[in-house]
Amino acid sequence: DLMANRLTNITKHIFSGSFHELHEINLSYNGIVGIESGSFDRLVNLASIDLSNNCIKHLHSDLFKKCTDMRHVYLQHNEIVKIEFNLFNAKAHLKLLNIAHNNLNSIPSFEAKSIKHFDISHNTLTQLNLNYESHERRKLAHIEQLTVAHNKIQQCVPMMEIRTDIIHLDV
Repeated sequence: DLMANRLTNITKHIFSGSFHELHEINLSYNGIVGIESGSFDRLVNLASIDLSNNCIKHLHSDLFKKCTDMRHVYLQHNEIVKIEFNLFNAKAHLKLLNIAHNNLNSIPSFEAKSIKHFDISHNTLTQLNLNYESHERRKLAHIEQLTVAHNKIQQCVPMMEIRTDIIHLDV
């Protein structure tokens, strides 16, 4: 638990020790502005990471590529404007992704097809299209709970065209 310290940058050397058995890490409430590629490569058994309440603006591709057991990622209350495509390992079993309270204007693309609970509320999304043919639908292939409330959505497809596999939808 490294919560509420004064960390500002996460480098690939910070976890260079013997941390391969680490399952959870809490880096919330720091002043983290940047995370170097490769920073979490040695944390192969990491299942949960909390990076909430920091000042992160950009997440590089392959940031969690070695974390094949990743299940929960908390990124809410940052300043994220961009998340690159291959953020997660495609074989990871990610279940929960919270990127609420950031500055995202579109739903990011992820390789992680196992996400069940996705919260992207309190961002700046202007469009929501979850019908079967949409690009957003392919991004959110297996979502069961989707929260997009408190965005700037101006356009939404008719409700009769929305997928029936979403169990909980909060617009």
